[in-house]
Amino acid sequence: MPEAFNVLYQRIYSEFFPTSEYKPCGGVDFEAYPSDDVDNPDYQCEIWIAVAKGGDK
Repeated sequence: MPEAFNVLYQRIYSEFFPTSEYKPCGGVDFEAYPSDDVDNPDYQCEIWIAVAKGGDK
């Protein structure tokens, strides 16, 4: 699980932000874990990153 988060954060910052009109704005980021069953192959969680349109802070 921790490795999956590292990979996803790398992809967000190296793939999504460079091609998006949104940029991280330095606000609070969240990781949401809806259950503790991390061994379930269908497990899902969320990463929320504070953004601003066009890189405005």
